Amino acid sequence: MRTRIPARSVPRHPSPGLPLRCRPQASSTQPPQRSPPTLTRPLGPIGLSLSGGGTGGGFHLGVLGLLSAVRLLRDVAALSTVSGGTIVGMRWVVSLLDGVAFDEFRERFRAWLSHERRV
Repeated sequence: MRTRIPARSVPRHPSPGLPLRCRPQASSTQPPQRSPPTLTRPLGPIGLSLSGGGTGGGFHLGVLGLLSAVRLLRDVAALSTVSGGTIVGMRWVVSLLDGVAFDEFRERFRAWLSHERRV
């Protein structure tokens, strides 16, 4: 499942990992605009895919944590999810829309995983 959020619905937040930089879809007559890599965004916009399987997204939480630690999570511009990846992907996007910092999201999701005995 590919999740696309209109740019106007994503709040601006000063936290380094926020907001998810979703862009509105380009019209079919124009090629999509690509942001060039910069020193602060060495890879440019990132497309992230969270696959199925695992234990309800526990592995994906580690991937998001690593991206946050190396300051690349803020560059995620597109998110594609399937099955277990949808659980963590959906909860992460909702936390972004609610203005929740990544560390708080991570702790809440860990607590949920523990409560559901998935990990």
